[in-house]
Amino acid sequence: MGQLIAALTFGTVAQFCTAPFAQVLNLTGHSLKLLGWDSLRILSAVASLCIPGILGASLVQTMLSYSLALSLVYLVLCALVLRAVQDPQTTQEEKIA
Repeated sequence: MGQLIAALTFGTVAQFCTAPFAQVLNLTGHSLKLLGWDSLRILSAVASLCIPGILGASLVQTMLSYSLALSLVYLVLCALVLRAVQDPQTTQEEKIA
């Protein structure tokens, strides 16, 4: 059990530190980017759980794969939020209208 908790630590810390800032994308008018990021998050979560399972990885290895995938996805979110805050360009919604 301790190995599972340790394997999930990376993704949990990344989520805890980054997820509260996801709404900044909505506030700055980048809702489509947030939707894209959410889609990436779902796909990476499913892939990081299914692929190791298909390849015969252990439960701990599968959870480590999931945790590392979430860490990368939340790193992408961090980059999107920083770009949205620093770059006052026209939002995607304004370009559509």
